[in-house]
Amino acid sequence: MIRDFIPTIWSARILSALETTHVYAGVATNRNYQSAFANGGNEVKILETGNVTVSPYVENSTEVLYESPVGLESTFKLDNQNYFGIELEDISAAQSAGGNVINIYARLAALQIADVVDKYIAGLYGSAGVVVNDGGSPIEVNAINIVSIFTLMAKKLDLKNVPQSRYAIISPAIAEKIKLCSVATLTDNTGILTNGRIGNFLGFSIAVSNNVPEASEDTNQKILFGASGASAGITFAEQINSVEALRNPTAFRDRLRGLHTFGAKVIQPDCVGCAYLTVVSEPEPAE
Repeated sequence: MIRDFIPTIWSARILSALETTHVYAGVATNRNYQSAFANGGNEVKILETGNVTVSPYVENSTEVLYESPVGLESTFKLDNQNYFGIELEDISAAQSAGGNVINIYARLAALQIADVVDKYIAGLYGSAGVVVNDGGSPIEVNAINIVSIFTLMAKKLDLKNVPQSRYAIISPAIAEKIKLCSVATLTDNTGILTNGRIGNFLGFSIAVSNNVPEASEDTNQKILFGASGASAGITFAEQINSVEALRNPTAFRDRLRGLHTFGAKVIQPDCVGCAYLTVVSEPEPAE
């Protein structure tokens, strides 16, 4: 019965499931402003600091000058909302079943929420400050040239002084090319990896997603890459705003519904890259 309903159990399990389900949100973003939404609200101000000038100093002769780095103030909002609704025989029974039933439903809800979130973040590629392409056209990629492409991606980030903790989110088709490449250092199956990660390749932590934007199958794919962790150029936050239980008025069943909100924003474009790639076959060996 819904009188024993405990919403915090359900919201906590869903958020926990999302932690390991997100791909783009789990790999390509930071959560530096997540705590700002802990007490409610859907908007925070972000102050982007300006540069600090470093000048030569000669003892007893240089006058130290001071500056006030002026940055731009921007707004970060949780401005995307999605809901889920499911029907159960008995919510109380689900809560008292050792957590297994709750975990199943939480996982199902998290999978669908993560898919929506990842598609949104994948679509931010147009704001990337680092671009890898072939004179405005996508680069054709196969197992032969995949190393040179990822080397170019790394070089572009190096030129922007991007930290060495880096990611790349690729499609299954490009993952196949990496696996065919003889220098791949992808992980084996002895460890448990989450957030779509399959291993490391040329300094990038590689994750695979079916949500990589593309013009058509394997054509003009937009591969997001860049700094990971706290230095990630995309910030992300999410909340389970509400989880409610209701009684079905026409059947002896319980209903459960929840509201999920999230926001994602490119705040450091130079730490975000996009490689435009088209997957092609390997050349035929010369006779």
